[in-house]
Amino acid sequence: MQGLSDRSFSLITLINHLSVVSLLSLNLGLIIFIIQGGFFDGMTYSFKRVARAFRKNSLGSRKLRRRLPR
Repeated sequence: MQGLSDRSFSLITLINHLSVVSLLSLNLGLIIFIIQGGFFDGMTYSFKRVARAFRKNSLGSRKLRRRLPR
């Protein structure tokens, strides 16, 4: 097994590792910025509206079943 001291690091390897780390941190920062900016608020509101409509519809159908004679 090779230890860390046995490996030789070149400038290209250092640049590659730094670029991967910087791209990951940039992506994380952009995701946080988009979420905090309210980009998904419209979709959340729409999903809540649809869920409310389904809930209201299902409650109405239960009331109709109770009223119908058997």
